[in-house]
Amino acid sequence: MFSRQKAYFSVRHGRILIASLIVGSLGVVAVIGRYYVRQRDATEAAIAQQLAAVAEVKASQIANWRRERLGDARTLGSSGVMRIARRVLSSPVATQTDRADLLDLLQRLQREFLYAGAALVDRDGNIRIQLSGTQADPSRLRELAGVAAQADDAALTDLYLDARAGHPMMAVTAPVPGLGGFILEIDPARFLYPYLRSWPVPSASAETLLVRREGDDVVYLNELRRAPKAPLVFRRTIRELRLPPETLFESRGPFRVVDYRGVPTMDIVRRVPESPWYLVAKINVSEADAPVRLLGWQMALIVVLIGATNVAGAGVIRRDQQARMHQQREAERRQAEEQLRTANAALAAELAERTRSQQEIHSLSARLMNAQEEERSRIARELHDDLSQQIAALSIAMGNLKRHVPPQEADVRDQSDRFQQKLVQLAESVRRISHQLHPAVLQHAGLVSALRAYCDEFGALTGIQVALRAEGSFDHLPPLVALGLYRIVQEALQNVAKHAQVTNAEVVLEYVGGMLCLTIADRGVGMELHPEQPPAGLGLISIKERARLLNGVVTIQSKPNQGTTITVKVIQGISQTVGAM
Repeated sequence: MFSRQKAYFSVRHGRILIASLIVGSLGVVAVIGRYYVRQRDATEAAIAQQLAAVAEVKASQIANWRRERLGDARTLGSSGVMRIARRVLSSPVATQTDRADLLDLLQRLQREFLYAGAALVDRDGNIRIQLSGTQADPSRLRELAGVAAQADDAALTDLYLDARAGHPMMAVTAPVPGLGGFILEIDPARFLYPYLRSWPVPSASAETLLVRREGDDVVYLNELRRAPKAPLVFRRTIRELRLPPETLFESRGPFRVVDYRGVPTMDIVRRVPESPWYLVAKINVSEADAPVRLLGWQMALIVVLIGATNVAGAGVIRRDQQARMHQQREAERRQAEEQLRTANAALAAELAERTRSQQEIHSLSARLMNAQEEERSRIARELHDDLSQQIAALSIAMGNLKRHVPPQEADVRDQSDRFQQKLVQLAESVRRISHQLHPAVLQHAGLVSALRAYCDEFGALTGIQVALRAEGSFDHLPPLVALGLYRIVQEALQNVAKHAQVTNAEVVLEYVGGMLCLTIADRGVGMELHPEQPPAGLGLISIKERARLLNGVVTIQSKPNQGTTITVKVIQGISQTVGAM
């Protein structure tokens, strides 16, 4: 009787132990599953963040490029050469002098700004002046000139497939109102497409696409990795993407689609400002999910091992209940300790890797800013030492030439005066640009004088009067620290000009008790700040990064209709912090 009771209890204990192992295994599987889901979500979020950053930067680059091309045409339209263009377009035959002047202008535009071709076309489509080697179809030039004659501002065409050139082209027009216009041809393979080919990190499948929507179709505007002749020829319907139109063109993403190769991809879409274009940054789902897929196999292997361990444990329990219970407790303890050690080692390695990556990012940011300042200094020197001197020589030559013009040639003397005045204005523009790139007054007169000069110039250019107040001595500041604070003021005041809608602002620079404090404030429209979503404008990012390189702290205070205040504080010991820059 006692033996049967002992056997009964032994069997009961064995069943309880097996059930406990099963329940424990299910708990471990659940924990593993939750960990896998978290890792998968984190990986996809990191990929989506990278795609969004690439899309934002490239869309901004393309928008800037478009504005620069329109700026070229507007500069041409506001120059004195329009007078010659009107004379040529309103006369049956151009004089040799006018023709030579216009050809020289077009050749300089083509050479300096790398346009594919240039022409002056009247409103009837007749090409009056054209550079040799121009690729554009004459019918396209006539169409553009007819539109330009009716316009009052420069215009940039969309990409079109040029019949003569055999590849996509663009054009920017500078109208001569009522008479025709200048047509400057643009080869996107030289300027636009290089923006799309680069990718910031190595990737086997990452790709950037430029598209536009035509009804229910999506037209691809650049070469594709697997379709080199795709621009303006390859298109897909929105239905093929299996997404509603509002999701594709209005959502912030990311979303998953089957791309033009039939391969599942993760996509981010951003609109290129001031254009009908959309920029798509994408990566194969297989590449994005590769780390998670490997983790999934590892998790599955762990689950299989746990299951095998349970089966083996159940068999041993049946043969020798007491011995197995003792051995299993010891084995589970050792396994838990090993897993804990492994997990701790993995976490330590991951923390070290993230710390190293963060340090590399900060170091790269510092090197990029140093390289940017060095390039600005070099360009400023080139502007001052080369271009400014050439302009001065031209001005002197023009003055000498004017003295040889007979008094009765009043028109020629007037034109000479205007040319000389233009040279003076050009010299002033070059000086201002050189100063903005690298303010010499910062080196020779110190931070306060440089800021005062910049605030005065900023007020003259924007109409926003900036009050500067400085308290304390700043002669001890290292040059790189002074330059960093100067750039922060530049970025902050540019934000005021763009967004604040005010006529006054204030800059306060204080050095008291070992603390350097810089404040830029306005009483403009302000903005709503959310702690969980800090402002992400490029200007504010630049301010924060420059302050970090000075071991400084940035705080932003703003409310709607109550203005914005940016404060940068740098502690004593700034001379030791600049080495990191």
